[in-house]
Amino acid sequence: MRLRSITVTAIVVASFGLAACGSSGSASSSGGGATTSTSGTSTTSGGSSSGTPSTAGCPTAATVSTAMGSSFTGPVTGTNGGTAPCVYTGSSGDQVNVLFNAPGLSKSDFATQAQSDMGPTAAPVSGVGAAAYASTAFDHTEIEVWVSPSKSFSITIDNEDGTVHPENPAQAQAIAEAIVAA
Repeated sequence: MRLRSITVTAIVVASFGLAACGSSGSASSSGGGATTSTSGTSTTSGGSSSGTPSTAGCPTAATVSTAMGSSFTGPVTGTNGGTAPCVYTGSSGDQVNVLFNAPGLSKSDFATQAQSDMGPTAAPVSGVGAAAYASTAFDHTEIEVWVSPSKSFSITIDNEDGTVHPENPAQAQAIAEAIVAA
């Protein structure tokens, strides 16, 4: 994983708390209860009792591949900044990270933090969740979405060539819409 992906994702997670996909630390009662769906937009796998990160709640590789317009594998989890995001890798080396935030974040706190995380380029996005902000700063595309106090997440797209492609914002939004609908 490239350094800018690790750095920005770590900033987002440090701001919002542990990811709902699981954590590599001790298990908690909120860790494995991520959203699942029978619509095919998210996985239903669970985590292990040993504290191994889970991919529960992560969108499927098919959902990410459809939004990105190319084949992606995943989700796999890792310790990206001390968390367990849902990580997808494309055949060209592009990477998509989905990070679920710890529950309990208010809409106003989310808005303040999302804008702070993304800096002056953060722009409101309508039609995704109850609040969303997007940015193409830091040489990648990021969207942060708040649905409710129990569901908020961020998506980053890092292209192998280190640049933001014109289609990336729409791709990130398509993945976000699939997660909100799940």
